[in-house]
Amino acid sequence: MYFKRIAITLTGMFLAACMYAQTDSKFFLAYDAGFMTTLDNRAYDLTDLDNSQTVFAAGLGGGVGAGLRIGNSSHRLMAGVSALFPFGGEIKARPLIWYQLNTNLGNSQLQVLGGSFSRGKVGGYYSQLLFSDLNIINDNSFEGFQFSLKATDFYYEFGIDRKGQKRSSSPMTREQITFYSAGHHYPIHGQPLKLGYAGYVHFLGNSFDMNADDAVNDVIFYPYAEYDFGSRVNVQRALARLGYYQSFQSDRSEGNRLLAPAKGQVYLELRNWNVGFINDFLFGGDLMPFYDKLGSDYFGDPLMARNAGGKKFALYDKVSVYYEPKLLDKLSLRFQVNCHFNGGFAGWQQIVELKYKFGN
Repeated sequence: MYFKRIAITLTGMFLAACMYAQTDSKFFLAYDAGFMTTLDNRAYDLTDLDNSQTVFAAGLGGGVGAGLRIGNSSHRLMAGVSALFPFGGEIKARPLIWYQLNTNLGNSQLQVLGGSFSRGKVGGYYSQLLFSDLNIINDNSFEGFQFSLKATDFYYEFGIDRKGQKRSSSPMTREQITFYSAGHHYPIHGQPLKLGYAGYVHFLGNSFDMNADDAVNDVIFYPYAEYDFGSRVNVQRALARLGYYQSFQSDRSEGNRLLAPAKGQVYLELRNWNVGFINDFLFGGDLMPFYDKLGSDYFGDPLMARNAGGKKFALYDKVSVYYEPKLLDKLSLRFQVNCHFNGGFAGWQQIVELKYKFGN
């Protein structure tokens, strides 16, 4: 019923646009898809950091549909699928259906999305502390609305995503809704100084049969400033980023007391000849203090819950080396090794990732 209502609404919006089409309107075939294959082997020495496992899967998301250009605007009504094939397991698939508007507003461009659409439509930067890589692999779609505005010197987006409906077919399903936003601005035109932010407000409610009654408010806000010195030292990238994570957490079953842990970040990346080195240093408390109760209902990387171990202050460092050769404009291949340090060497990852994205 949920997708049926969305389909009826979006079809009506699209037909209304067609009715107002002018003589310069033009129909076209619209297509938008992305494919990825990921091999991620995780071997942790400290078992309380996270579970050692191997993630090996392929994912596909996108759709085809009808497009209409009217003046400086384009309308698309799309349908497709988001599918995940964990090798050795069963394929998980869900339908995608969305309406998309792109229109020029002076020197900027507005995009409006409504329906169920791929995460590939997100243009802001969300770190793994906000949305872990496993969360993205296992759930590669949003269901709701997204609005974005971009220009040469800025980009901003705001979205609403509803993942769980309390009165669903399964009484165990928990009501979930997330408001997410990200953006950045270059305060000096032509200079690589970027001021940005990302964050979300996540409400995790009860299940219909009240089997889960610990309603949780999960809020994380991440402002940052970064500067890329690459052009000054004649390398592909020499980036420094200072960031700050502020979390606000409350759990009804814990008396609704508000917890506000935070983390600071110093991120350094050097890249040349398509070979890169990253040092991501974090210091502060446990951003997800109720993780041991809720587990996968959190979006952030579990490393960020476990590395503090309930402490108000802890140190964590991730050192990465990668190779990302340039293949095609829309095809990327990346080999990466991550070493984790959490009061000592805590384990490592070996990652191979292939991505291909195309559309019009």
